[in-house]
Amino acid sequence: PPGTGFLAGQKITVANGARTFGLYVPASYDPNKGYPLIFALHGDGGDGAGARASMKLEGPAREQAVFVYPDGRNRSWDLDTMPPERNPDVLFFDSVVAKLGESLCLARGRVFVTGHSNGAYMANQLGCWRGGVIRAIAPHSGGGPYDSTNKTYDESGNLVCPGSPVAALVVHGKSDGVVAPSEG
Repeated sequence: PPGTGFLAGQKITVANGARTFGLYVPASYDPNKGYPLIFALHGDGGDGAGARASMKLEGPAREQAVFVYPDGRNRSWDLDTMPPERNPDVLFFDSVVAKLGESLCLARGRVFVTGHSNGAYMANQLGCWRGGVIRAIAPHSGGGPYDSTNKTYDESGNLVCPGSPVAALVVHGKSDGVVAPSEG
């Protein structure tokens, strides 16, 4: 593996340039055991280190998962570039999954994404666009998914996603003054 513990400043080059992320590999990492891969996405104006500090996910996982804390370009996520195959953040996600799959023993079918605010929007977008890769999402205080170009929505107003359905735990407080709970 690339190492164990928290590994800040990981770099990967994707079609749209160099990107960075933090990586947590359990100290007791066993190369013969498949680990779930969990992405934690920061809100607008944040970064991966801030998401790690605020979400505190590693402790409850008890050394049984690999975590990725990506840094959004300009401290945000691109929710609008369509189709997904041209979206720089979807390409970033795809590249990190592929790279880590080459260097770590990951459990097939056990990729999860969570995020807060703008990161929750991106988690919803990824859940829609990468349903064949992601098993479940857990967005907190976000909305979507949506597509401003395709406009393929069902009779309830929900985006028709091209990927397989994913499980979702959607958390949104009624007193959120930024993102209306109805958006989630």
